[in-house]
Amino acid sequence: MELERSKQLLKSKGYGVAAISYDSVEILANFSGRRNITIPLLSDPDSKIIKAFGILNEKVPPGPLAGIPHPGTFILEDTGRIKELYFEENFTERYTVAGILKERIDAGVTDLPRLRLNWSTSETQVRGGQHVVLTLDGKLPPKMHVYAPGVGEEYRPIKWTMKDGPAWKTGPPVFPAPKRMSLAGDPELVPVYEDKFTLTREIVLSKEKDLKSIISPDGDFTVEGSFQFQACDDRMCFPPQTIPLSWKLHLEGHDSQRAPEALRRK
Repeated sequence: MELERSKQLLKSKGYGVAAISYDSVEILANFSGRRNITIPLLSDPDSKIIKAFGILNEKVPPGPLAGIPHPGTFILEDTGRIKELYFEENFTERYTVAGILKERIDAGVTDLPRLRLNWSTSETQVRGGQHVVLTLDGKLPPKMHVYAPGVGEEYRPIKWTMKDGPAWKTGPPVFPAPKRMSLAGDPELVPVYEDKFTLTREIVLSKEKDLKSIISPDGDFTVEGSFQFQACDDRMCFPPQTIPLSWKLHLEGHDSQRAPEALRRK
C-alpha cells in the first residue's frame, strides 16, 4: 500500500515501480482488488527470480513462509543496471520510498535571532518495522557560525539528542562535512558550519503490536528529541540554547486480512 501511495511521487522523479513476491497470481489479484492497488504486482511462486537475485531468506523454516525474500528495493538505471540497493536481513523491517528518496514533510520550525531550525520527516503515516528518516535543516545569519562535532573541548559543538523509544530504535545522526576556519588569529583550524547545514538520522519502528501499545485513540504517537547549539560570530559566542523537537506520526496498520483459504499456500 505504501508503494501504491508513492506512485505519483515516483513518477514525478522519473521512476516506474513494480513489486515482486512469492505469492500466486490469484493471491495478488485478491489483494490488489481489495486494496485498490494499481501498480504491477509480479508473481514468483517458485521463488526462482528471488533466488536468482540472491535475496532468498534462508532462515525461514519449511512451511507457508518458505520462499520469501529479504525485504528490499532495487533502483535500476534505464539500461537495467542496478544503481542502488536497500535491503534488510529482518523481514519485519522495511525501507520506505519516501525515505529512500529523502522526501521531507515539515514537522516544526523555530526562528531564533541566531538560528532558524526546521525539522521534518520522510513519513507521517507509518507501519511497524519501517525506517523513518528525520531531518534537521539549520539556517544561520551572515557572519555567524556553530561548531561541528570533533571540535576541541573548549568549544560547544551542535548536538542532536534522541533516545530509543518504547517502540522504536534511534540511529546515530549523520553530519555534513564542516568548513574549517581560523578563529581570532589562532592558526588551528576549527570545524564549523556557516550559512546552511542539514542533519539526518533514522528511527526504526518496532512491530505493529508494540506501536499499538503507545498510540493515542486516534492512532497517533510522538517522537521527541532536542537540538543544542551555541552560535558565535567573529567577536563573541552567545549563550548556548536548546530547541525541543517533536515529530507526530500516525500508525497505519498492516493488511491483516488473509486471502481466501482455497488460495493460501500450503
